Amino acid sequence: MNKMRVDFSAGRERKYRWVAPGLLLGLLLALSGWLYAGFLGLYPSFNHAWAQADWLAIALQFRVRGYDFFHPATFNLLTTDGVTGAGFPLPAYVSALLMGITGQAAPGLMRSVTLAAGLGGLLALFELVRRASGSAWKGTAAALFAFLSPIYLFYQANFLPSVPAVAAALAGYCCFYRALQAGTTRDARRWLAVAVAWLALAGAMRTPLALPLLCTLGHLVVLRPRRTAAGLGWRAVAALYGAAFLFLGAVFGYNEHLSHVYQGSMFLARPRTFTSWAEFLSVTKTVREYWLWSILSKPQWLLLLLVAAVAAQQGRRLWRSEWLWHWLALAAGGAAYYGLMGPLFAIHDYYLLDSFFLPLVLAFGGCLAAWQVPSARVARLAVAATTLLLGAISVWKAQAEQHRRTNPPITDKSVLTRDNFLTSARWLDSLGVPRAAKLLVLDAYSYNLPLLLAQRRGWTMLQNRNSPENLTPENLARALATLPADYVVTQNATFEQEVVRVYPAIVQRLQPVANNGRLSLWRIRRVPSRRL
Repeated sequence: MNKMRVDFSAGRERKYRWVAPGLLLGLLLALSGWLYAGFLGLYPSFNHAWAQADWLAIALQFRVRGYDFFHPATFNLLTTDGVTGAGFPLPAYVSALLMGITGQAAPGLMRSVTLAAGLGGLLALFELVRRASGSAWKGTAAALFAFLSPIYLFYQANFLPSVPAVAAALAGYCCFYRALQAGTTRDARRWLAVAVAWLALAGAMRTPLALPLLCTLGHLVVLRPRRTAAGLGWRAVAALYGAAFLFLGAVFGYNEHLSHVYQGSMFLARPRTFTSWAEFLSVTKTVREYWLWSILSKPQWLLLLLVAAVAAQQGRRLWRSEWLWHWLALAAGGAAYYGLMGPLFAIHDYYLLDSFFLPLVLAFGGCLAAWQVPSARVARLAVAATTLLLGAISVWKAQAEQHRRTNPPITDKSVLTRDNFLTSARWLDSLGVPRAAKLLVLDAYSYNLPLLLAQRRGWTMLQNRNSPENLTPENLARALATLPADYVVTQNATFEQEVVRVYPAIVQRLQPVANNGRLSLWRIRRVPSRRL
């Protein structure tokens, strides 16, 4: 009798295919533990603490308001009942659920949600490059390249939805590649459905990241129509992408509905285009000076250029690849977004995450996959040494930038506001100020940071030009006369310089209640209306 032979190779392959991503995850967690040490538990401060506090406020209010996903709100009553359109606030909602489960409203929970999403996106990038190149080492290099981007590193353990949206886009690209490589129509459709879902989610969380969804559709329709018709079928493609764009349209329409019904939004929902060629040049110069070395550090730019140059020289197929045209469309979309929102790029570095980070990372991963590593031992050693050297410098640069961003000077107004209000909730409780009391915070720095730390809702006046909340005599007088605030809170360090200097009459309008050395609590002296 012939002995039956059992092939265990497939089983061994399935068993060990998780080793490389497992080791990568362990490395990323170790780096995260080092780079985020003492940072995860902090409230928003320094870089874009304004926007960070808005998103943390949404998460905290989800918990307070019974986890109503369809009516996101902040602590600021600038809009009716604080309700605001917020795109598709899934990270904030998941954070609120974790807060409810743990019974803690710690900011570290929301930072951890963003970090988990960011690391998941890096694992998806690893899998994408590994499948495209057949090399786990190249996949690991691509994931570490993205992780060490100073902007990605900072916002990966933050409160903004940009990194979760980028992570969803990377997951979508990984599944899209698997759909194109699938051996059967059933598998291709299944992977395409998952890809479209991830890409639609990315676009819902951050509008500019709807571009990858559009680019993948163009890839199927324009770059490989025959293979799409044979491998997927046009009906399946139309159904999947039609549903995705309907979903994005519904998200946009519902946010417009919230803005109309609740009289405004805490977030920018309209383009801010350049008004002149001179403004374009000025903003572009500012972006280059401030953010060029933040989206990628200098050694990362050098590594990207080296890999791209070698890949372009080695592979003629690269220039004829359908993925090159896909990448050009994606990069052009980022440039178009820069044109739409250009002036804001000068002060919002996370806009680079929404527009140019994904093309840069995919360019590095694609060139790495196309690069044929020399077979000669000396050449391999030279490549390894160069990569390790640039990688080590990238780690050092990333750590230095992370330290700079997370250790701002004590004179920074976001840090001053955070520190002054850090214990304000307990202080107000000790004074018998109800949690339902409405506060008016003067010189607040941000719309939500002082209110969420005080754990009370209300209004803020701050230095924000062309806004009704700007600290001007007219706006201050109007706020004191019309807003139904129960108390006014000011910061001792800035009250004289930023408030009294602007509106000297305010000292007659406020009645002191308490002072803890950092903050002062006041009641408003109501001015009786004159009879005509």
